Amino acid sequence: MTPDPALVVPTSTNGQGLKQHPSKPGWHRWALAVALASPLVFAVLNEFPICPTAGLLGLPCPGCGLTRATLLLLQGEFAQALAFHPLVIPLAPVYFGALGWFALEFVRGPHRPTQTPRWIAQRWFSCFGVVVLCATLAVWALRFFGYFGGPVPVQSYHSWTVAHVHR
Repeated sequence: MTPDPALVVPTSTNGQGLKQHPSKPGWHRWALAVALASPLVFAVLNEFPICPTAGLLGLPCPGCGLTRATLLLLQGEFAQALAFHPLVIPLAPVYFGALGWFALEFVRGPHRPTQTPRWIAQRWFSCFGVVVLCATLAVWALRFFGYFGGPVPVQSYHSWTVAHVHR
């Protein structure tokens, strides 16, 4: 006896013989995305050093201050945000845009073909990326010589632990 074709849910394999359901994204992918973001939210709220360069080496990285600057920018504190990192205005939207795009692609799941937006493949986007990268590296280098509010004080994992755990 064969099942009624109207009741059969089509499935596909992922190349490893495991069946995948091609329907819309399930709640489990949303839950996993939230679970993966939770440590970052905890770290930001507890002022835990997110940057591995600062945390491990005690040296500021090229993006040092961007998290704090972005948080201030979201609160409407533009002058203070620019003091933490002068490139926060072009970099924060790029970061949130990329983060949102990757999160959306993750939640959609592997059964959907990934389609890169056309504007990413255009020359102006590549030129913008090169200019922003060079500007970020220039700001980073100049901060070591006292420009743009530098040198930037950073908190290592050790100093955070001493300040927050060994009270």
